[in-house]
Amino acid sequence: MGGACLYGTGVDLLSLTRFASLLARSRASAAVSSPHARLGRSERLARRILCDEELADWQRLEARHDRVRWLACRWAAKEAAYKALSPPFQISWHDLMLRSASSGRPRLSLSASGTRGALGQFLPPGLRWHVSLSHDAGLVIAMVHLEQPGA
Repeated sequence: MGGACLYGTGVDLLSLTRFASLLARSRASAAVSSPHARLGRSERLARRILCDEELADWQRLEARHDRVRWLACRWAAKEAAYKALSPPFQISWHDLMLRSASSGRPRLSLSASGTRGALGQFLPPGLRWHVSLSHDAGLVIAMVHLEQPGA
């Protein structure tokens, strides 16, 4: 019996300063007629990139600094996953979910909408997601490895 084989790898590096600037720009570019126009800039971006479960987790965070870093980690992890899945699969921000295990270790998986959608139907069965996140000195890095069980 063979071991697992590498299906894809993706890495994303994100500057927290640039990410905070993105949050600032998202407020300036929000259309007045937008249904989310009254929401704060980070709230609008959170709704754009987080699945429902992640959004509930994010809304429970209290400190602004923690919320920006937390959101940046999800952005970087999803960008890295996109790179690991490309080119055969196009994904939506809402297709993936990053949660923490009880140990605190990050877990990346398909969200409910990702499982129901085309991505969930066409990914190889048994695909394992491995994610590593780190943040220091104003940077966030995410690495995603996708592993397919061997034959």
